[in-house]
Amino acid sequence: MKIILNERQYSILLKEDRKSYLRKQYVIDPELLEKFLKPAEDEEGRRMPGGVNPKKVDIKPIQNEQGVDIGYIVNKKGKQSVKLTDETFDNILAVDPDTNNKYTQWMIKVFIKHVKDNDIPGAVRFVDEDLHEANEFIEIFNKVKRTNIFKRSAPNLQNAPDNPTDINQYESLAQLYSVISPFLTAAEDEETGNVFWKKLRKYIDIGEAKLAYRDNDVLVYIPLTIESSCDPLGDKASWCTRREGNTYFDSYRRNNPKPNGDISEFYVIIPKNYFEGENEGDMYPLQFHFESNQLHDKNNSSLGNKVNSVLNRFPGLRKFFLEELGALTSMEIKTGKGLLDSKYSKYLNDFGGSVKDYVDEDVYEEGRRNIENIARENLNPNLPLTSDKYMKWLIQQNPNIDLKEFFPNSPEFDKFELDDVNITKIPDLSSYKNLTRVKATNTNISELPNPENFPVDGFMGVVLHDNQITHLDISGYERLDDLFFFQLRNNPIRTVDFDSFEKTLRLLDERGGMVSISIDGNQLSDEDKNRLREIIDKYNIRVSI
Repeated sequence: MKIILNERQYSILLKEDRKSYLRKQYVIDPELLEKFLKPAEDEEGRRMPGGVNPKKVDIKPIQNEQGVDIGYIVNKKGKQSVKLTDETFDNILAVDPDTNNKYTQWMIKVFIKHVKDNDIPGAVRFVDEDLHEANEFIEIFNKVKRTNIFKRSAPNLQNAPDNPTDINQYESLAQLYSVISPFLTAAEDEETGNVFWKKLRKYIDIGEAKLAYRDNDVLVYIPLTIESSCDPLGDKASWCTRREGNTYFDSYRRNNPKPNGDISEFYVIIPKNYFEGENEGDMYPLQFHFESNQLHDKNNSSLGNKVNSVLNRFPGLRKFFLEELGALTSMEIKTGKGLLDSKYSKYLNDFGGSVKDYVDEDVYEEGRRNIENIARENLNPNLPLTSDKYMKWLIQQNPNIDLKEFFPNSPEFDKFELDDVNITKIPDLSSYKNLTRVKATNTNISELPNPENFPVDGFMGVVLHDNQITHLDISGYERLDDLFFFQLRNNPIRTVDFDSFEKTLRLLDERGGMVSISIDGNQLSDEDKNRLREIIDKYNIRVSI
């Protein structure tokens, strides 16, 4: 006999089949549990203490605070699995807002992950306390996952999985909430009638603008038409690009294209609390246009050093811009620009990133090798190494770079000089027999160089102004036969090795000749300053403090 089902009956049948499948898959087999718990009997029918162990099975209950079983950890033939009680399964099933229970399996897997991560309290809390939130979060997820705004901006969120529209890629309720919460806020803004947000949203929805980034604290809006710039932003800032009827919006974008020839984009940064009437420092919204080197506040003034405070306030925003600038830098290098000449790499460095971390490795390596070759070609014995912009860039990218590779060991290169770069130490130059002096100013050196790193004969002096040296210990410098000057101005010297200081001055004085030493004593105590002067007065060495 053939049975014909209508659509509703077929839907119910499928739903019941899914319930049965999930129950069989995740609920403990009652017969197995009964055998495990049932007292064993010997051959004569007498009860034995404990229970039987059917087929090498071990079952460990997962209990809530009331001592009620909510699940089990089952070890069967060396394989471990997590099973639910019928009651736990029914409770999870009951909060699934989908009529076909398509989120039940995900909630079960969240529970199982807690257990497998040895987070039993989290597993208990999930079943006893969090199922209501699970229902709420899933309803929001189900509502927003198909929207264009979610598909566009959710992947940019810091905690988002690879595919934010796939519930199975979320590992916990906390992760799910962190991704959907910005879109819940957007819905709340609309419900409260926020006119500014409604205007932005209108242009986003019709494709005349992009919501490039959004998290719980800030969003990035990119207008693609003059209307989407002027209508919502006209009374919010004084940029020329937001005035009605202006030609600047199109001319800036077309006359300053991206490296691939596409028109460039304005990034408008708006904090979440701006929609609530707050505007710290009266500076928001901000507008960034990297192609014309304009990072401006609402008053059309350059942000300057304030950029870093903005990025510190919004860490997710920093991550977003580093990825954007990395893509633009890579794109520009591929068109033939060198790494150093990329306008985007400057911003990438300023925003706290490194070019090598945000461009393709092969692109970066080719560009770096070209810069190294140019730096070697540009070497000038009469100028500091860092006077060359290519050499300076190499040091900025790698403060631990082997500088000797770029400093020839030849008679004409008798001075080793560095200025305004972040290095921590002077390399070993003891093999450079023609070296007469070392100068490193405004670097990040925090310790005096080892005197054994300099040649004994012919070496005249060290200049280390404007560094971070805090301890003065000049022992060993008396070994340098021709030492003439030793200058440490503008270093925060706080302590002195007086024994080595006096010993070195005595040996230099006994050797004869004139030696000039200058140090910054502003951070020294009056007692230490007086002690230094007492030592200095004993010898014919010129020392200024």
